[in-house]
Amino acid sequence: MAGFTAAAAVLCRRNTCSPRFVVAASAIRSSQLGHGKAARRAVHEAVGEARQTARVIKAKAKVAADEVAKTTKEAAGMATDTAQSVTDKAKKAMQDSWGKATETTQKMKESVVGKAEDAMDAVKDTAEAAKGSMKRN
Repeated sequence: MAGFTAAAAVLCRRNTCSPRFVVAASAIRSSQLGHGKAARRAVHEAVGEARQTARVIKAKAKVAADEVAKTTKEAAGMATDTAQSVTDKAKKAMQDSWGKATETTQKMKESVVGKAEDAMDAVKDTAEAAKGSMKRN
């Protein structure tokens, strides 16, 4: 009766579009031990292929991670630019409003002071006219 030994023939299959790979091993019968070198070579090649597949997957994952990091940095930069633009617009609007408020206040002051001066001059003129008319009498 032929017994089974450790896995000898290994099949490794990968899909270049997918990071997954499949390794399948088949047991060999002790009657096939004469082919041990070929089996070891097949196992060695399959392990090498699995390692190569792992390297490819790692490289693809690194490229994807780098792309995500780059996109995130670009988005953060755009958000910063937008925030700066909004801040600048708000600052300009506040400066314009403050300028208009100051200008309006100055015009009101000039108007009030001018009217007060006119009123004071009118009072003086009236007082002088009243003095002059009292002296004549």
